[in-house]
Amino acid sequence: MWIALREQGGEALAAAARLAAAWDEDPELVHTELMRMVEQWGRTGFLRSESRAAS
Repeated sequence: MWIALREQGGEALAAAARLAAAWDEDPELVHTELMRMVEQWGRTGFLRSESRAAS
């Protein structure tokens, strides 16, 4: 999940779609699980959120 998230530039929906296709799984379920992991990584300090300026 971490690698997919990095490969998709931090875009959780895109990472979930990529993983769902690879795993033949429901993208919404994968996105839900990915967001759980993102929350866990944030709590442990492994991941931090950065705001992106609107283009």
